[in-house]
Amino acid sequence: MKVYGIVQFLNVYKQNKDRIDEEFKWGDELEYVLVHTPSDRPNEVRLICKPLDFINDIHTAIEQKAEETGDMGMTIHPEFGSYMVELIPREPYNGNTRELLSIESNMKARRTIMNRFLAPDEQLVSFTNFPRLGAPGQFTNPPSKPGGKYMESDYVSDFAISDHPRFGGLAANIRRRRGQKVDIQVPLFIDKNTESPPAKRQKLNETDTSSSCDRQQAKSKTIKMDAMVFGMGMCCQQITYGVRNVEAARNLFDNLLPLTPVMLALSAACPFFKGRVSDWDTRYNVISMCVDDRTAEERGVVPLVTPGTRRILKSRYASMSMYLSNRKENKEEYNDLDINYNKAVFETLVSGGVDEILAKHISHLWIREPLCIYEDLLEMDHEKQKDHFENLNSTNWGSLRFKVPEPERGIGWRIEFRPMDLQLTEFGNAAYNVFVTLLGRAMDKFGTDLYMPVSKIDINMERAHVNDAARTQKLYFRSAIEASPTSDRTVTEQSMAQIVCGSDGKSGLLGIIYRYLDAIGCDQETMVAIERYLDLIRKRARGELLTVAQWMREFVYSHELYTKDSVISEALCRALTDEVQEIVYGKKQALSLLPKYFYTTPALPKKSFKLVGVPDRKALRSDAMKTG
Repeated sequence: MKVYGIVQFLNVYKQNKDRIDEEFKWGDELEYVLVHTPSDRPNEVRLICKPLDFINDIHTAIEQKAEETGDMGMTIHPEFGSYMVELIPREPYNGNTRELLSIESNMKARRTIMNRFLAPDEQLVSFTNFPRLGAPGQFTNPPSKPGGKYMESDYVSDFAISDHPRFGGLAANIRRRRGQKVDIQVPLFIDKNTESPPAKRQKLNETDTSSSCDRQQAKSKTIKMDAMVFGMGMCCQQITYGVRNVEAARNLFDNLLPLTPVMLALSAACPFFKGRVSDWDTRYNVISMCVDDRTAEERGVVPLVTPGTRRILKSRYASMSMYLSNRKENKEEYNDLDINYNKAVFETLVSGGVDEILAKHISHLWIREPLCIYEDLLEMDHEKQKDHFENLNSTNWGSLRFKVPEPERGIGWRIEFRPMDLQLTEFGNAAYNVFVTLLGRAMDKFGTDLYMPVSKIDINMERAHVNDAARTQKLYFRSAIEASPTSDRTVTEQSMAQIVCGSDGKSGLLGIIYRYLDAIGCDQETMVAIERYLDLIRKRARGELLTVAQWMREFVYSHELYTKDSVISEALCRALTDEVQEIVYGKKQALSLLPKYFYTTPALPKKSFKLVGVPDRKALRSDAMKTG
């Protein structure tokens, strides 16, 4: 499969290396969790585990109505968790700047459509991580016990995994290749009463399925998790950009790579894991640990003794380890990580006409093994299909992904931006989307230079996890970001406010965006609308507004149900869930999280989303779709 994957990449590369797509396009993917909040049990909140047929039935209904009405709408896809859905615009956004104004309304329309398929006590919730996944007691609906042939978890049932065959296979094969269950360790937030015994902190009922090691967890300083679902069962926003040619894609990759830890810290929305308060604010390293299939030899835990085995620097899910472009600014000293790569693959690619930089990137991915192979795809036309390449490319879950064309679908070279946590509101998710998209466009136009040693980006990724990183941490960043022979190429430690707003409050990353909007002659109406989004980013960077993670912490710390023991009880989780939903639907304000104009400004101009004719939940209910 690995050999065929390289053959397929070479074929795609040769067929599309001169491809030009004049129109810039992009699209986002938003993941959500499905949560049961029974009105007659106000202290209960559980994840709703649905069969794959639930997703398939909705997909069929939406596709049918889209054909009948011509509605742009959305598409729905399964995700790793059986309690998750992924909602994507039916068509990509185009390069017109006014298209930025349709993002928020598109996201709201997706939520509206999805809500039509849910029962009254079922909620679509924009949690990056459901706080009680794997916690003592019950947290799924229907109830389930830990364990199963795929994850063998002490805390979570395989019932929490989507029944799509890919996901269970991934979980089992990661565990088997590693030789043991994955080992996820997150620092515990130590509060006043954290060290008290669990039995005194939280009454464990008859349905409690926690293990004995979990009952001792409060005495340790880490939150221990042991299965893929703890990482891949979380939600985020990912954005894919379709650009004009392969060189533009590689340049965009390099421009975005230094921004990945910046956006991770700014979007932080994940302070709780397994019913505990952590000392991290974001999800990224948890996912990295949850798919780490490296053996003990590959991780460097034991000496290399197995023939053909090599040290592998990072997990399959990690910050990218090298730049991709052929720009003169991409100097050798910036790619300062000692990464392994498959030398045979490298030589094959170079002899096939691929330049050494891109060949090294692909051959670095090819030090991994495929995690799942579909039997019906073993034989295929390597000139026209690329499933073997994508099988390995798509299971190297980096902070960025270099994506090859799909000519049969009219899709060209793309870059996927992957670090951001999910925001609670469509306004928040749209703001981050607009900010990154405009930055990408501006950097392409002005040829900015953000290069720094990749090792510094790795350090930044670690700092981005820290509790309140956006306000307390300094990240390495370029002192000057314009590309010119006289540019200051110094890398210094800077606050988030300095990186985003500049030392004078007017330059920085926002300064590039404003210069770009001025250069393209952005009209006043569009500018006013865009400014709402940019202002949210500015206020988060300056610490004038809280990140989602910090707002969630403040809500928990000040709640009467929290007893300063680092525990998120089910009743407290329900209170947080209800609060989030009231903010999302405009029933309550959170002025420390979102600016006042979020609650007072009329909705932005939006495209027509024809919801008429989409069947309501009663028309689609079936035994397969019912909550257990």
